Amino acid sequence: MRIVIIDSSPSFASAARAAFAGLQGEGVEVFEGRLEEFSEEFDCVVSPCNTVGILAGNFEQTLVKLYGGEWHAEAAARIQREHDGETTVGDAFVVERDGNGPRCVVYCAAFPRHRNSARDATRGALSAVYEYNQGMGGGERGRGDGEGTHAPIQTVLMPGLGTFLGCPDEEAVVRDMASVAKEFMEGPGKTK
Repeated sequence: MRIVIIDSSPSFASAARAAFAGLQGEGVEVFEGRLEEFSEEFDCVVSPCNTVGILAGNFEQTLVKLYGGEWHAEAAARIQREHDGETTVGDAFVVERDGNGPRCVVYCAAFPRHRNSARDATRGALSAVYEYNQGMGGGERGRGDGEGTHAPIQTVLMPGLGTFLGCPDEEAVVRDMASVAKEFMEGPGKTK
């Protein structure tokens, strides 16, 4: 699996390049730019929503503008049904979608001022992708049967998690994200 950290902020991208230096070339890349500027193929993108699923950030609004919002309606319904209307920071799940763009969106609860938001959200998002790839995630379309009835996710685009409304410490966020990604790439998400 390939993970692409994507952010339009030059300072965030610079901090990400430094924090992810040991993982670049090992399945993790950093792309400085906007979502609509990323021209390579990808089949999954992480949407860092708030705990009630409201798309408040620019990244989420760009997702809807580029690819439509049906995935968001499905995520909101699932939050209501499975979490009584509110998730906790780090909760994440895969929502499959049709149409142009990525075939999956990972809804991921992140909150910028929650101490461990970046760590928890990164762990939740990568765990959701891992479970989906193992045939356990599936989602609303009946694919959570453990039989591997869907193609595995190959490339995940992940923006800065917990950075909405400005981030008090971008370097701490990317360090936390990189720490979890390293654990993931060395453990259950090994690409080799």
